[in-house]
Amino acid sequence: MHIKDRNGTLHPSCGEPHFSGACAIARSIILRSTTKPLRERKRPRPALEVRAVAAQTKPILHLAAVLLLAGCNSTSVNLRTGEIPNATNCRPTSAIADEIAGSQMACHQGVAGDGVQVLISNTNRRVSMRSDTAEREMTSIFIRPASAIGEAGPVRFDAFYSQGWSDLRGKTGCVGVLEDGTAEIKKSASTTALHYKLQFRLVSPLGWPEDCKEPHRIAGAVEL
Repeated sequence: MHIKDRNGTLHPSCGEPHFSGACAIARSIILRSTTKPLRERKRPRPALEVRAVAAQTKPILHLAAVLLLAGCNSTSVNLRTGEIPNATNCRPTSAIADEIAGSQMACHQGVAGDGVQVLISNTNRRVSMRSDTAEREMTSIFIRPASAIGEAGPVRFDAFYSQGWSDLRGKTGCVGVLEDGTAEIKKSASTTALHYKLQFRLVSPLGWPEDCKEPHRIAGAVEL
């Protein structure tokens, strides 16, 4: 017995289900010519290979995220009523290195009193593979008494400045001691703003004067 392929060519018939020799070859040729080949299934990757690919991909994704954050700056202003400088913990002019390092944050943490703290924070993210790449610059202006912000004109104030990496406080950057400056309240029909112009002498938390030898000047205005 013979069977025809789609071209009309006769081939010897092969019994089902067992076949061998020429019959097996003929049957395979016919099946390939008359049917569409099944799509080859993808062989599942071994778990070890999957983990290896994930390990290779993770640094690439991390770097991509860091690059997206590169150069991203943000500024925030916080107004805290009932705050005055913390003279106990804020000691940037101390001769003790640990007290200078502690002042990098302590000078921005006021204590209860008749005053208003205006905290201006600038955060800058840079390209790095570090877990925290934020460099923070903070300026605190303490106005006394608190009622002074209700009237237009110059105000009595204290001010502090610090700069450094967020995850290395007290080990990087500088602490600023106010040398000179002005602060003035200006009012319009709908807004109240603090205008300031400040100059700070910088101190290194680690006692390295070369890192903080230039004075820092800052000027601007924030709406209260």
